Amino acid sequence: MKACEYDRRFLRRGIQPHVCAIEESQNIVTEDLACFGALKQKALDLYHTFVDAKEYGSILTVPLTMEELEALSLACDRLLQEAETSRLLDIAAMHRSCVLSIHALLPQAMTLARKYDAVIANPPYMGSSNMTKKLDLYIKQNYPNEKTDLYSIFLKQIIYFLDHNGIASAITPQTWMYLSSFELTRKEILKNNTLISAIHLGSKIFGNDVGTVIQNVSFSIAKYQLPNYTSIHIKLDKYASESDKIKGLRDNNNYFYSKNSDFNDIPGAPVAYWASKKTINLFKTAPLMNSIAEPRQGLTTCDNDRFVRFWYEVRKNNTCFICSSADDKITDSYKWYPFIKGGEPRRWYGNQIYVVNWQRKGLEIKELATERYSCYTRTVKNISYYFKQGITWSAIAMCYAVRYYSRGFIFADKGQSIFSEESLLYYLCGLMNTKISEHYLSLLSPTLDYNCGYVKNIPTIIDETQRNIIEQYAKESIEESKNDWDSFEISWDFKRHPLI
Repeated sequence: MKACEYDRRFLRRGIQPHVCAIEESQNIVTEDLACFGALKQKALDLYHTFVDAKEYGSILTVPLTMEELEALSLACDRLLQEAETSRLLDIAAMHRSCVLSIHALLPQAMTLARKYDAVIANPPYMGSSNMTKKLDLYIKQNYPNEKTDLYSIFLKQIIYFLDHNGIASAITPQTWMYLSSFELTRKEILKNNTLISAIHLGSKIFGNDVGTVIQNVSFSIAKYQLPNYTSIHIKLDKYASESDKIKGLRDNNNYFYSKNSDFNDIPGAPVAYWASKKTINLFKTAPLMNSIAEPRQGLTTCDNDRFVRFWYEVRKNNTCFICSSADDKITDSYKWYPFIKGGEPRRWYGNQIYVVNWQRKGLEIKELATERYSCYTRTVKNISYYFKQGITWSAIAMCYAVRYYSRGFIFADKGQSIFSEESLLYYLCGLMNTKISEHYLSLLSPTLDYNCGYVKNIPTIIDETQRNIIEQYAKESIEESKNDWDSFEISWDFKRHPLI
């Protein structure tokens, strides 16, 4: 129908579309495959390939060559002729049913086994948590590097369908270009193929009311490697409407050119096509954050309703503000401890409003985690860093904003933290609150995700000639932000409103 939209005579031109509705093989009795003689094993391989085939669709990989499939096709024709002339009616009917079933599988098998000069796809997307048990197991066994989402499996499959020097084009969510969960997929694509071009479409590409959440990208990949090839990228994700995106195509400022090899110079190999040469070189020459300080993920309680409270919801005499170590025996005496959770982006200081039940070194939290996952360390992470001073930020937020906190806090998985010596913390707090760090994070993770897996790869230069003044400015900013935070009743250090 789409072809007829552009060519009214399409159906009269003798073009035969090869559209396959996937057939399954469960109705075949494997013992009957003996009639294929020397080709029995090939017929058995075909049978096993299409068991529960409707569950998997075109992500199936056929383990037979085109020559072997054609040999099976000829064998089917021969066996059907023999069945017609056989006097043993029962055996003939049995063989005929088996052969017809194998014969019905051959067209789809040939479609999946054939190599193509060009493949175009708009693959479905589905996270692993929404997959059926059969599909999830099949993907883990056959696509371990692409198991994050169904569309990344199709992305690998359409490249597999290509003949050497073939070209594939697809439109997918943009997540494969940046997120760490797609890193193996991304690196494999860049290692063995060439990204020719991409249009970063963003949302609202199928009309203003459709696709308002999913950020999309369309791209072309060639099945050959040219590391120094300069690909072209058009950045349209900043435009809100379809008509604006069309206008954006005429703006030369939206065109970027990059070499595929440049992406590998950035940790995680994100497809940050807008990065300048100077920016990319700094990733190679400057120390990264994790070589200078220690970014860490914190505590997941598994049940915030049970274990987390606002500080003003619990008795103050049962809340400990002075714990200095995870091994401190004071945890036997108090139930509630200050808890850094994230919250709205705020720089320098603040968002200190929660407490968590860490009585007896978090015994109840550990018991719940052990009950769910057999081991509490999956969710109760980096205990040795609890109650140390650090700098934190909201892991999911509209912008990256870092703030300082003193000793006595437990930090959460969404209030991730950086730890170092005290004086360096102030320097890092100042550096991380600049446009420079924000710019590098936009390359490592151009989403709302500021996980420490990205933060640890920010280039970090300690300028000793400016260190003292930077630390002093950071301390002053922290103090001003603290005074602002403490001027409202939500702070546990509130004494009096500044207007009184």
